[in-house]
Amino acid sequence: MKTEVSALSPRVAFLDHQRSILTMGNSHLKQRIAALAQDKIFKDGEFSTSVTLFLMWGASSPPSSS
Repeated sequence: MKTEVSALSPRVAFLDHQRSILTMGNSHLKQRIAALAQDKIFKDGEFSTSVTLFLMWGASSPPSSS
């Protein structure tokens, strides 16, 4: 049993290290996805506002404030 544990110990350490690396990468990707989703929400809002304004004013320019 000790021989098996000794033989598998380096493999377990390697896999634990790989898991840590993958966990950090996963966390980074989740943050990136969240940032991109937030950016999309912002851009969708800008687009929606532009479409609404275009539909309100048609192809003409917006009314002036003078």
